Amino acid sequence: MTDRAEFDRVASALALAYRAQPDVAARQMKNSLAFIAATSPFSLVPLHRVILGLRGHDMLMPKRSGQELQRYIQDLKTAGFSHVVEGHLDFEMAWQDYLGILAVLGVDRPSHGTPSSQAVRSFFLRRDQIDRAAISPEALAATVDIHEEGAASQVTRNLRERDRVARERCIAIYRARHQGRIICLACKIDFGKRYGPLGEGYIHIHHLNPLAEAKGPRLVSPEIDLVPLCPNCHAMVHQTRPPLTIARLVELLEE
Repeated sequence: MTDRAEFDRVASALALAYRAQPDVAARQMKNSLAFIAATSPFSLVPLHRVILGLRGHDMLMPKRSGQELQRYIQDLKTAGFSHVVEGHLDFEMAWQDYLGILAVLGVDRPSHGTPSSQAVRSFFLRRDQIDRAAISPEALAATVDIHEEGAASQVTRNLRERDRVARERCIAIYRARHQGRIICLACKIDFGKRYGPLGEGYIHIHHLNPLAEAKGPRLVSPEIDLVPLCPNCHAMVHQTRPPLTIARLVELLEE
């Protein structure tokens, strides 16, 4: 049985090793399928690399076989980690964190193909990191509408929390514009209406100014720089470089 302190210790050591060897970090992060929460300078690190560390092996080695990932899943859950996969409330948050780390490392996209690459990845996050505090509309309205993101030097837990505030503020703004509904700005799908309680509140948040192109920390306004898109429309706008504008995407849908 491996406890949380041991997972945290090894994951943090790997995150620090990645800062010293960003080329290795880029290769290992883009090729991995399962990740565990870590402290700065990376918020996520590959789980199978952490397992190597738990076994006393070099976590930065190019290849290791026989990782036996499944045997550690129950230990992770017992230690206070939640398994986040596509469809989980916090999957999009974790996925955007992951893409942000790749962008900082100079990686355009994960390996293993696209768009299926998103669906096959999973994350093990500490429960205290993903518990959502209830935020009233009044509290959201009172929040500052400028948030910093995309720092090139570190991706920390605090950065991720600021990203979440910007995301929730964007959702609140667009709910107010559509009588409490959150819909895709392009195709107008309402997941709550289409799928019932299962889909209520589900949406992707798109950066009109791509985060991957940031050269360093930048300011972002949830009202000006972020828009809600369904996963399909979000994938389509990123099929081109630069991304399609929302207006052009709507034109394609209407053709």
